[in-house]
Amino acid sequence: MEQDLKNIIFDFGGVLVDLDRQAVFDAFQKLGVRQIEQWNKFDLAPFVALENGTCTEADFYQQLRDLADLRPEITDMELAHAWNSMLVRIPKRRLEALLRLRQRYRVFLLSNTNSIHWEYSERHLFSIMGLSAQDYFDRIYLSYKLHLQKPDEAIFRKVLEAESLEPSDTIFIDDLEANCVAARNLGLQTFTPLEADDWMPLFL
Repeated sequence: MEQDLKNIIFDFGGVLVDLDRQAVFDAFQKLGVRQIEQWNKFDLAPFVALENGTCTEADFYQQLRDLADLRPEITDMELAHAWNSMLVRIPKRRLEALLRLRQRYRVFLLSNTNSIHWEYSERHLFSIMGLSAQDYFDRIYLSYKLHLQKPDEAIFRKVLEAESLEPSDTIFIDDLEANCVAARNLGLQTFTPLEADDWMPLFL
């Protein structure tokens, strides 16, 4: 890792939190979702709108019911449980690594995520060491609050400007190459891990 590195920007899914997308398909199928194979990339309008913060959770749940022709008696809680089933764990070793990195660098989170996933993560995933999500980062930037999503370069500019970061001494770590390409276009260093732990040896 370059010696002049001062800042680290982490993605969330597939970098800090382990994901199980098949668990989501299975959970929705149990609720009676039809044509689940069409949801493979979660690029349907309700998911995009939720991550952009342009629809409410209530609207999201209703759109799911309409889209999937779900039984009306299925509750919002059941839908939330199914949707959150993709979030498996943040291993303690990664949380400990974040705390160590904060002693040497400014550390940020930049995630395409939604209010349902984030609230679940705060309650159940970041709390395993008795701390909160805010204890692991200098600042947290989430797509649904910014109304912007990676790989739009605007979301990276937002973070760089808000934190007065120099791109050349900042590294962005994301498991999607398209997001890293956008960051490199703005002069950031990048790393695309193939496995969630791959970034940890960078800072040994």
